[in-house]
Amino acid sequence: MSEKTRQLPRLLREICAEHGISIHGFSGDWIFEMDHQGKKAFVIGYKFPNNDAAMEQICDDKCALSDVLAHNQIPCVPHTYFMRPDNQYYMGTGGDWEKMMELLRRYGKVVCKSNSGSGGTNVFKASTMRELEAAVCHIFSVTQDLAIAPYVEVENEYRCIVCEGQVRLIYRKLRPFVVGDGKRTAAELIAAKTFAKLETDDGADLSYVPADGEKFEVSWKHNIGRGASPEIIEDPAVAEPLAAFALKAAGTVGARFASVDVIQTAEGLKVLEINSGVMMEGFAAASAENYARAKAIYGDALLAYFARA
Repeated sequence: MSEKTRQLPRLLREICAEHGISIHGFSGDWIFEMDHQGKKAFVIGYKFPNNDAAMEQICDDKCALSDVLAHNQIPCVPHTYFMRPDNQYYMGTGGDWEKMMELLRRYGKVVCKSNSGSGGTNVFKASTMRELEAAVCHIFSVTQDLAIAPYVEVENEYRCIVCEGQVRLIYRKLRPFVVGDGKRTAAELIAAKTFAKLETDDGADLSYVPADGEKFEVSWKHNIGRGASPEIIEDPAVAEPLAAFALKAAGTVGARFASVDVIQTAEGLKVLEINSGVMMEGFAAASAENYARAKAIYGDALLAYFARA
């Protein structure tokens, strides 16, 4: 299966055909209307009808989500909200640059990101005032608000798919890497391998020649769409604590169908974000087995909604 072809339209059409559900796609298959025994359901992008609108808006707002989770004593990565200067009258502030610089001084290194973005787009590290300014200016040039979070050393990042009170899938996001042969530089190894939207670390020494068999990570981001790969977690010793943590986080915001991104840090598990749209594109495209698992999860979510409607 090609990762360049969206998997969800095919998955939904197969699910509907198998369960006698009529389906119609609109807007280039980014909107679907389904009818089952007189009951209608819509899927827009990767958002299913299982969740309510308030929950979706909270999860789509990184800063709002971190505030709600922190208030409910759910360990998470704190995100601080900033609005573009031309819209600041909505916030009643007289400017935010000093507050941004204070966050950088406090944490030493920060991550600047679009407050409602996804897929690792417009996400930047900053450890100097110059880097912070460049990141903020770029993000404000393409969107009206941003979030600043402390940079956290991530031991592992996991995605937990929650569907109607159960964690149906957990996979670890393996950062993109190349394996050395003792001859070629990191740059040459990267050029020989196809990565989707790969962004190499600014400080990575691409002239380095990894030894034969040596693993060389080329990005700090864990996004599947940017070269990372999924590794399904089956070990109960790892999966069970993650599942319990993800369910507690999802329950806090009332998420029925969502993906909870959990990071493992030196301080323990923390929620990075909760996605109200459940995207399993890269996961489903990785293998026939993964495709079948994604199909089963999407199918159960849709049938659960129709049963409750």
